[in-house]
Amino acid sequence: MPAGEVIRWQILGIALRVVSWPMGFIQLGKGMAKLFMLTETIFAAVNLFLLFVCMKMWGLEGVGISFFALYVSYSITMLGVCNRITGFHWSAKSALLILAVCCAVAAVLLMVRILPAERATVCGLIVTGAAAIACLFELQRLLKLDIKRLLPLGINWGKTKT
Repeated sequence: MPAGEVIRWQILGIALRVVSWPMGFIQLGKGMAKLFMLTETIFAAVNLFLLFVCMKMWGLEGVGISFFALYVSYSITMLGVCNRITGFHWSAKSALLILAVCCAVAAVLLMVRILPAERATVCGLIVTGAAAIACLFELQRLLKLDIKRLLPLGINWGKTKT
């Protein structure tokens, strides 16, 4: 059971890692290997510090909390570093998407804490399904795909030939 709490916090951290890691590699793309090594070394030390502090405060669950805190600080720092070296910033649409994903993940993880397991599972599946459908439609829009051709045949998608 305690491992479940660790994993829940780490899921939040992984959501932020997906956002922040590509920004870290901008440094390498700009030929700033020393800066990359410096930031990665600093955050390795921050990781150890957070592990020590969070484990003292929250025990085993502190491992997950420290991972989440690490990626909150890493994401903010990488955004600042990338902005400074390239002028990078997220568009309003990207920032809203990141916020929506983080809120959805946090909501599902909160449901696990406050609802009975069966209800939390159903709610989690609903949120996951809604997110998958939203992603599919956004991919269709961005890539100008015809989803009907990608999905199984034989389903009436609303338009019929007369």
